[in-house]
Amino acid sequence: MELDMSEKGIRITHGIHIDNYRAIWPYRDWVVDAFSKNIGWEQFTIEQIAGDLLPSPTLEQKIATGFNRCLATTGEGGAIAEEYEAIYAKDRVETVSAVWLGLTTGCAACHDHKFDPVSTADFYSMTAFFRNNTMAAMDGNNAEHPPNIFAPLPADRSRWTSLSGEITTVEAELAGRKSTAKPDFETWLANAKIGTEDVADPSLAIHLPLNTGESISRGTVEGKTTEWTIPGGHREGPLGPALLASSATTDLGDLGDISRSDKVSFGAHIHVEGTPGGAVIARMDPANQHRGWDLWLENGRIGTHFIDRWPDAANKIVAPDPLEPGKWHHVMVTFDGSQASHRTLTLFVNGKAVRKGPEPNTLGQDISTDASLRIGSRKGGANRLGGTVAIQDFRFYRRILSAGEIATLSGQ
Repeated sequence: MELDMSEKGIRITHGIHIDNYRAIWPYRDWVVDAFSKNIGWEQFTIEQIAGDLLPSPTLEQKIATGFNRCLATTGEGGAIAEEYEAIYAKDRVETVSAVWLGLTTGCAACHDHKFDPVSTADFYSMTAFFRNNTMAAMDGNNAEHPPNIFAPLPADRSRWTSLSGEITTVEAELAGRKSTAKPDFETWLANAKIGTEDVADPSLAIHLPLNTGESISRGTVEGKTTEWTIPGGHREGPLGPALLASSATTDLGDLGDISRSDKVSFGAHIHVEGTPGGAVIARMDPANQHRGWDLWLENGRIGTHFIDRWPDAANKIVAPDPLEPGKWHHVMVTFDGSQASHRTLTLFVNGKAVRKGPEPNTLGQDISTDASLRIGSRKGGANRLGGTVAIQDFRFYRRILSAGEIATLSGQ
């Protein structure tokens, strides 16, 4: 009967609403063990009703109090905590009364019992005992709804007890090591300097810093240091003197060719005055149906072309708003090389995606071209960059950079 009244022996779920799992099986094992040992009824009763209140209770005596944790609980949104505190107390009074008093006291929750000498006052006086606990009314759909205890298997308990001392010893050793190392760490911290060098990235195929203000500009191609003669004026940039790309055009050679299936990312820091237009940097052949790609300004709006044959087999996207004049902006393009009819290009300005497209994807089968990579124009000086435009830190990657990586490059 004791198990039957305790919610059919053991309630292994919460019982209401989401009905999450409940790890109450150690209490079940305690009951079975108590029967096997044939412990006295008085001790059987005391440990289940108040085992945790005994002097220096054992783990088993605490587990025994699981009898009064077998009731159904809830964590449903909108449930009223005070209401369920009353429901739980009523449940416990009725269950304990049935098991240990042999009385069905449920009637007394509403009125004095008609047959047994149990009044409503007696009923609710007893609920006060069960409401004097730390269990929250809402179980939070938590499989380990507190208060709870950790109950290792009997075979593991000696090891569990010894671990406590071992952990204390190791923590003391760790604290000692930290204390010993702290002076050296403080010395290093006081003298450490923040590095500015790039972490090697094998996918960075072209890096042109354009930050020395000299006609000989150094950069890297496939990880190897390379020099270019780059004419033109300069203006102050975020990383030093930046190239005025609109003051002269520069041929960088056979770099940055892209096939139809490649995945690439490229971009730079750009400064504009007014609303200029033209090719900022391009590998494009106007004489061969404009095959190739570019980073482009159109009335001050940054954009990009990827072209097999213009305009029938080409993709183009342009930012919705012009770059704000008089300020530096970081722009980046990613191309995923997909043949599918979906957006293959994403345009980022100052670390944020401002345009994806085009839709549909009308790019042809080949965008590779014999044209060289140029700053300030397309092949042959076509579509020369007008107005006043400066460029710095051009990067070309043979992969798609993540949004987080682009935000980092932009300084955002």
